[in-house]
Amino acid sequence: MADTKEVKKENAPAVKEVPKKKEIHRRTTEEIIAAFDAKISYHKNCIANLEQKKAAALMPSQSKQVKSAIQTALAAGLTMEEINARLSPNP
Repeated sequence: MADTKEVKKENAPAVKEVPKKKEIHRRTTEEIIAAFDAKISYHKNCIANLEQKKAAALMPSQSKQVKSAIQTALAAGLTMEEINARLSPNP
């Protein structure tokens, strides 16, 4: 008889297991606000960095200032030795 029961179980239609529903984690209002605050502070830092880069781009570079100073001095009739003496940090 044990054999017949096993045969019946094998021939029986397969029963599908119903998957369990996933638990949905709902965020609290505090968590949502904290996430927005984190995003806001991140983007404020990005904006500050961009403003620094903008200010640096608007400032004339020292090499351009030195070149223009040399050209002005040459136009005034100074020699390169005199220009170097005036531009050098040691008196």
